[in-house]
Amino acid sequence: MKRFFEFFSITRSERNGFYVLFCIILLLIFIPVLYQKFTPKSNPSYTLVEFPEEEKNDFRYADSKNHYDYSKRESTAKNNHVTYFPFNPNNLQDSSWLKLGLTPRQIAVIKNYEKKGGKFYKKEDLAKIYSISEKDYARLEPYINIPSKNSEVLIPDKKIEVYPSKSSTVRIDINSADTTDWKQLKGIGSSYAKRIVNYRIALGGFYKVEQLKEVYGLPEELYQQIYPQLFVGNTGVSKININSADLDMLKKHPYISNKEAQLLVSYRTQHGDYKSMDDLRKILAINENFFLKIEPYLAF
Repeated sequence: MKRFFEFFSITRSERNGFYVLFCIILLLIFIPVLYQKFTPKSNPSYTLVEFPEEEKNDFRYADSKNHYDYSKRESTAKNNHVTYFPFNPNNLQDSSWLKLGLTPRQIAVIKNYEKKGGKFYKKEDLAKIYSISEKDYARLEPYINIPSKNSEVLIPDKKIEVYPSKSSTVRIDINSADTTDWKQLKGIGSSYAKRIVNYRIALGGFYKVEQLKEVYGLPEELYQQIYPQLFVGNTGVSKININSADLDMLKKHPYISNKEAQLLVSYRTQHGDYKSMDDLRKILAINENFFLKIEPYLAF
């Protein structure tokens, strides 16, 4: 090695520096090897938690530190097998609340309210419970049945509450019935009655009973229950003059989207007034389902 350094004319100080550098390189190479050899190995354990499909999208950021808000998840962890039935929320048993789809936390809030002397005098009182969301109240409201003072029958030494009964034989003309008429049907409360009437007004009337399925939030089971009591009277529907209606008028109809309204107006501007549905069907960008739904509401 000495002759090697002498051959390259390396001075003594340069040679010492080389030795130091060589030792440092050896240390860098062998230290990780020695660390792995003498360090006890530990096998980390992991637990995979799979949330139900309906809960996967219920997490939200609670603050700028990316903390998750788990209260949302708890409120949506409802009983998947919800059973609906007419009920009086006053002193209702926990098991009945569970059947209606409430969580133990929501039930605890209701029971605490009752322990403090709280009572439900009308349907809307349930919506005031802070643990009951608007969505929960909307689905429960048709089944809330709180007896009025006039429905209490006094018998010696006893007081019996008689629930107002709803008819299963009354027939409803879906084009002329007001909210009071609709509430005669089992399962239809103020909320559903208002939605049905408002949707009918927006459409211009119903031309078949099946259109009731389009009312927002109306369960299929409830529709099937009241279907035998419904019929379409001779009132007819309000029609839109397709040759004079402007863009804004067309867009207001529930069956006509903004894009479809623009296509109808543009084609009329380019080709003149429509004479029949056949002229409308020449707009190839609109599918046949649209024409079948909207035809009863158009006038030429």
